[in-house]
Parts: sequence; structure tokens; C-alpha cells
Amino acid sequence: AVILGGVEQSFGFGLRQQYFHKAVMLVLDHDERFTRGIILNRPSSKTVLDENENGDIVQWKLWFGGDVQGFGSPMMEVVCLHSLQTQEAMDLSVTVMKDIQWTSFDNARTLVMDGKARPSDFWVFAGYAGWGPDQLAGELDRKSWYMVATDSQTLLQEMACQAKGQDPRN
Repeated sequence: AVILGGVEQSFGFGLRQQYFHKAVMLVLDHDERFTRGIILNRPSSKTVLDENENGDIVQWKLWFGGDVQGFGSPMMEVVCLHSLQTQEAMDLSVTVMKDIQWTSFDNARTLVMDGKARPSDFWVFAGYAGWGPDQLAGELDRKSWYMVATDSQTLLQEMACQAKGQDPRN
């Protein structure tokens, strides 16, 4: 599911946690115990520099995915979105919606190091947003979030536009 951060409320998390203001959130996992999502419209100026087996430097652009285990966390969790359709990529990934999968940073690195992908094939998110049992449902009822319908191509096109030189402060 895709949810949009509400802007009308004069109370609630939206004003205290500015990173959720007008956020476009992709829900990755949902069950009765926990829901996890990543913010799709918060590119950052941060990068991760990595070295491949040839000694070449590989650069990964980081996006702000959420406040849980994100930037500055001693145990930063990194989630990588992609639309790769190769069997190798699909085997290492979880499908979120048609043509969009997510995988771990280690799996993305493996695909790049094996020559099966490029760093630019991935949107790399540091951190995530998390909700406990019934928390997200309550926030949806209070209009803190709005559930929306979209297709994967629209999401991918918007993310590609944001990835190309947009000032992350906008």
C-alpha cells in the first residue's frame, strides 16, 4: 500500500515529526504485530562509498527512509528498492507491488559485485517507519495518513525524477 502523510491536523505527529509532513510512504510489511514502511520522497545528499573487488569506488545515494534505525543510528537498517526482473534479483528480493521489489543492502551489493546490477538500479533507504499493533489503523482513522491507489510505473517515474539532481531540501 501507499499512504500519504496528512497536512490538515493541528495536533498529532505531523507537526512534531516534520519528516512525515507530506510524506509518501510505501508499506513494505504488514501483519497483526508490526507494520514497516519507507518514505519515498526524502532524498538526501548522503552517499555510501563502497569498494568493489577491483578496488574501484562504488557510490550509493542514500534516501531518508524513516526514523527507526536511520541516519545516526548505531545499527542503521538499509532497504533497497528496485525494479530488476532478472531471476538473480528476484531470488534475493521481496515483491511489494508489480515491478517493485525490496532487498537488503547486502543483497544489492552482491548483485552489483557479481555484475548483475548497477548501484543506480537501486533506491537505497536508510531507516524505516514502524507501527505496532493497530497503530497505523488508528492513524488512518484520525486522518494522519491517507491510503491511496497508484501503480508501480507512476511510483518509479516519480522516484526517478527525484533521484536526478533534485535538491533534497525541496
